[in-house]
Amino acid sequence: MQFLASAKATSDLTVELWGTGLPENAVPVERLLTTTVRVPAGGPHWVTARLGHRPAAPENVIVVVRAATGVALRLTDERVPGVLALRRKADGDAAVEHDISEEEGQRVLEWQARGLRRRTFCFRAVPDSAALAPEKAVGGFQRPYGGPQTWSSTALDDPGRAEQWLRLDWETPQNLRTVHLVFDDDVDEYLNNLHRHRTPYEVMPELVRHYRLQTLETRGVWRTVVTERDNRRRHRVHHLDEDGLRGVRSLRGRVDATHGARHSLVVAVRVY
Repeated sequence: MQFLASAKATSDLTVELWGTGLPENAVPVERLLTTTVRVPAGGPHWVTARLGHRPAAPENVIVVVRAATGVALRLTDERVPGVLALRRKADGDAAVEHDISEEEGQRVLEWQARGLRRRTFCFRAVPDSAALAPEKAVGGFQRPYGGPQTWSSTALDDPGRAEQWLRLDWETPQNLRTVHLVFDDDVDEYLNNLHRHRTPYEVMPELVRHYRLQTLETRGVWRTVVTERDNRRRHRVHHLDEDGLRGVRSLRGRVDATHGARHSLVVAVRVY
């Protein structure tokens, strides 16, 4: 992988790759490997950490960059799906209000998102990752588990972008009655605007706002069977015509807008 760093003088950074122990975890539990990266003076520069980890199945991993005097990693003010930015709790840090019991061995208490929430360290995955591929939306998960378990479109504000859609195809015609959609509303964010804790959003920016469901008719024409505007829910259930839709070979969901995020995200699609 590559990450963006600057340094007052040429310096070496220690980079470690850690496993999370269990697929549902998102904190380092077991160290897998350690490498050293040279950061030239000035910058920022893209520097490469050759990690060489190839697990047999998809899994969560944590890249730990050890602090070094005079070296800084660059951040972007954008949440990247499937990625968390954390820093290890240091001596003198103020107590954080949370709902986790202060018990010995609670590794999650050693890492904080304070000041980094909804931000991401600038990095590149080399080669390109398939962690947000369309197949992730039909894997049966509704939460991150051994990976983000979410499909992501390309950037919606890209002037040259094509239409954003997720398509299901069947080898034999299907009779459809109900479509379940699960969207991303950032399950990492503690959304509560009723009490002392406030978030800056009434609706999470990642949530899909406008979308359509379409079936493929003869001669390659797409027919819209559901149009939804101003969605504010994570889980949507659409009951189709009373007799269902008969003889369907292809169904797609077209995303027209989110509540502010640059990418449209779909966690799960289920059709009955």
